[in-house]
Amino acid sequence: MEIAAVLAVAAVMTACEKGGETVENGSPECEAFLAAATEYGLYSDGVPVRVFCRTADQLVRDSEGTTLRIQNTEQSSVLACTFSSRPQSGVTIVARYEGTGFALKAGSAEFEVVKTADTKAWLWCETQGLGIVADTR
Repeated sequence: MEIAAVLAVAAVMTACEKGGETVENGSPECEAFLAAATEYGLYSDGVPVRVFCRTADQLVRDSEGTTLRIQNTEQSSVLACTFSSRPQSGVTIVARYEGTGFALKAGSAEFEVVKTADTKAWLWCETQGLGIVADTR
C-alpha cells in the first residue's frame, strides 16, 4: 500500500532543471519551455514567440554576454534582450525584452537560469510564463 502511494506521488511531481540539475516540483510550464526551446529566442509557455532562424536571421550578442538580438536582414522582425548580468547556472537575473514585427509587449522581469549546455542558457520567469534561450559564448 505504501509503495503505491509513493508511486502515485512520484507520478504527479514535475521537474525542472536548474543549473543542469533536476529540481523537483518545477512547474509544467517550465518543463514545456525546456522541452520546446531548442533555438535562441523568446518563448511564452513553451511556445516560440520569436526564435533564431539560421537561414533568415542574424544573431547579435555583445562580448559581456548581456545582450541578445535576433533580427532578419530587413530588420522588420527584431527581438532585443538585455540582461543584468551574463546568464550562468543557478543565477537569477533581470532581463529587459522588446521586439518589432511580431506580437510582444515590451517588459522587464526576473529570470532564473534553469539550465546551461554548450553555448546556451535557458532562462525562465515563472510569474510571466516566459522563457529565453540566450547565447553564452
